[in-house]
Amino acid sequence: MMHSMISFMFGRRGRSVWMFMRSSTRWEDVVLSNFGPRDWRENFRVSRETFDYLCHKLKPLIEKQITSMRRPVSVERRVAITLWILATPSEYRSIAHLFGIARCTVCV
Repeated sequence: MMHSMISFMFGRRGRSVWMFMRSSTRWEDVVLSNFGPRDWRENFRVSRETFDYLCHKLKPLIEKQITSMRRPVSVERRVAITLWILATPSEYRSIAHLFGIARCTVCV
């Protein structure tokens, strides 16, 4: 009660959410499920088989651990983001929306 009064008097607000939930439906529903061979070539500049090969080879090197804070970006999504950056002149903001991640995560 006393904490609430002090917070009210001095204008302090409660804790804010530090992680904004983003939709990854485009990645999961559109790209992984519905992209055909031509779509993979046009958008990522590699075939689906090459993409899977890259993911398999890079997984031991770039896979992150699941923590109590949040789930990491999957290896597949990280490779796809990298290929998208290399294949298109898109801005980080646009790529973040496409893949359902934060803009600061795109440039890491």
